[in-house]
Amino acid sequence: MTNEELKEAFFDDADVVYKSKDEYEVVGKIQHILYGKDEHKRLIVSAEIVPYNGNSITIARVKDVERRRI
Repeated sequence: MTNEELKEAFFDDADVVYKSKDEYEVVGKIQHILYGKDEHKRLIVSAEIVPYNGNSITIARVKDVERRRI
């Protein structure tokens, strides 16, 4: 997902899916968009995802989040 797609999914209250490296999957909605910087002072954009199953929130990098296709 690009930064623009992330903002669009956020404002549309769209369902999103996050898949971790070890095949863990979170389905929910983006509650917050987080901005930070790395050690080289480059911008890092992340999404705070609130899952539908009620478990704790997940912070995911934008590249690992996609809009859910039904």
